[in-house]
Amino acid sequence: MALPDFLCIGAQKAGTSWLRVMLHSNPAVWMGMFKELHYFDSLYTDASRRWTSETIRSNVRFLVRRHVVRAVKQGEKVDTGRKAGQVANIDLDYLARVIKLADENYMFTEDWYRAMFDFPAGAKKIKGEITPEYSTISAEGIQYVHKLLGPVPIIYLIRDPVGRALSHVRMKIARRKDRTEFSEDEWNAMIRREDVFVNGDYKGNVTRWMENYPNEKLLFLPYRDVSTEPNELLAKVEKFVGIPPHKYEEAEKEVYKGAVIDIPPYVIERMRELLAEQYVFLEATFGAEFCKRI
Repeated sequence: MALPDFLCIGAQKAGTSWLRVMLHSNPAVWMGMFKELHYFDSLYTDASRRWTSETIRSNVRFLVRRHVVRAVKQGEKVDTGRKAGQVANIDLDYLARVIKLADENYMFTEDWYRAMFDFPAGAKKIKGEITPEYSTISAEGIQYVHKLLGPVPIIYLIRDPVGRALSHVRMKIARRKDRTEFSEDEWNAMIRREDVFVNGDYKGNVTRWMENYPNEKLLFLPYRDVSTEPNELLAKVEKFVGIPPHKYEEAEKEVYKGAVIDIPPYVIERMRELLAEQYVFLEATFGAEFCKRI
């Protein structure tokens, strides 16, 4: 069975949804059934295992619902005098394959991961996967990526540490049912969340990948290029991965707009203090010019 030809490993809140949509629009590329399979982080990151299985089940439910709804709508166009459900072109074999992906005993096995890339839609196409949490996996996990996939190209989008962290915090707040005013202690707790720092720990994550994966197969891209030079960034990705050139008609279109939530200036300043070493690391590793574009 098939495996991905390249990965994008993050960073979270750094343009990965935009990149998936753009690449999926290239007829030579298949980006899988849905974004974020969480295979490697479920195996090698303890925190991920608490929630990734439900994320997969949620995506499977979406695929099943979408297929049935589309089939019924198509059936409604057939004028036979019968109920739409009787003429709906529901592909039971497809549904059985999709539903199996949510099986607890099958999920996150190597066969499960291979099955994710073995759908007819991806046949004869360059296959990619994007899961930002892969940037956080252990050295052992990175070595397993190399063992299973070989030295496939790895893409890593780098966003300004504070900007990325604040976007992460806004996402968490937006998911809460109560979005009232927060006390200083509550703000401190939110900006010190483990997931906020783990996903934005470039010093730890980038270093670990560079130490355990062929560096020539790692492509680091500055986040601001997504908005300022989208076509140039996509051309770099195409060349790096080996994707045929494509005209991305909606490259300048915003794919995902985060929640608009005001964060007090003192919280932002505190976050900048907490992430100071990340800026030092990024400039030492990638240079000042690169860092101007993150």
